[in-house]
Amino acid sequence: MQINKLFAKPEAALTVLSNYLAQQNRIIESQLIEINQSEKTAIQEALAKNSDIVSNYNPEKIDEIKRKIDEINQTQEDSSENQQQNILKLSPLYAELMRLEGDYDNDIQAQYINIYNEQRSYLQGEFSSIQNNSNLVLVYSQLEISLKEICGELKKELNLPIYVGELKGDDMQSVSKYLTKFCGVSGNLFSSSDWKFLDTMRKVRNSIVHNANDISFLLREDVKLVETQNYLLEMNNIDGVTIRESKIFITSSTLVEQTIEKIKSFYFSLRMELAKHRRNK
Repeated sequence: MQINKLFAKPEAALTVLSNYLAQQNRIIESQLIEINQSEKTAIQEALAKNSDIVSNYNPEKIDEIKRKIDEINQTQEDSSENQQQNILKLSPLYAELMRLEGDYDNDIQAQYINIYNEQRSYLQGEFSSIQNNSNLVLVYSQLEISLKEICGELKKELNLPIYVGELKGDDMQSVSKYLTKFCGVSGNLFSSSDWKFLDTMRKVRNSIVHNANDISFLLREDVKLVETQNYLLEMNNIDGVTIRESKIFITSSTLVEQTIEKIKSFYFSLRMELAKHRRNK
C-alpha cells in the first residue's frame, strides 16, 4: 500500500475531529450569547412589569401607606411581643412602598443577574470541562484505532509473523514495539517531544476513563511516592489541565486542539520513517 493511502483515513479522521471541535466551540459561544440576551430580556420584562404596577397606583395610595407606617412607628410599646408585632406589620408596608416608588429596580436586576451568572458559570466551567474531557478521550481513542489499523496494513504488506495485538502491554506500548521491531521505524520516534506529549495525554485520558477524573488512587500505599509526585508535577505543567481535590479537569479546549496538532506531527514523522525504510529495502 502506498504511504499516502496508508495515512489517508487517519488524517481524514483528524480533519473531521478538528471541524467537530470548532463547531462545539461555536455552539458554546452562541449559548453564551443566548444566555446574555435572555438575561437582558428577563430584566427588561421584569422592570416593565414593576413599572406597570407602580403606574396603577396613585399618589394617594402611597400617602396612605406612609401614614400607616407613621402610625405604627408612633406607637410606643415596651413589650417585646408588641414590638415584634409592629415589625410584622411594617415589613409588608415597606415592601409595598418600595415597589410603588420604583426602588425595586436594582433588586430586580441583581436577582436576574445572579440567576444567569449561574448559567454562565456552569457553561464556561463544569460543562466545558466535561466536554473537553470527553473530546480528549475521543481524540485519543481515534489515535489508538488509527495506529492499530496502520499496523494491521503493514502486517499484510510486509507479511509479518504476528499482529500488533499479540504483543504485551497497552495499545500504545504494543504499537511502539510493533513499529520498531517489525516495521523498521527508529526508536527515536518514540522518544520525540510529540510522542512524549501524547504519552502524557494517555495518562490524562486514563485518569478520565478509568477513574472518573480521580487521581487519588496514586496515593495508595502500593504506589511509590516518587511516582505520584512525578505524575502530579507532569500534569500541573500542562496548560489547560487543572488538578483540584484529587481530580483532573481539562479547562481549555486548546489542549484538545493541541493534541490533534501533535498527532498530525507524529503522523508526519512516522510517514517519513516508513518511507525511509521502504527506500532502504
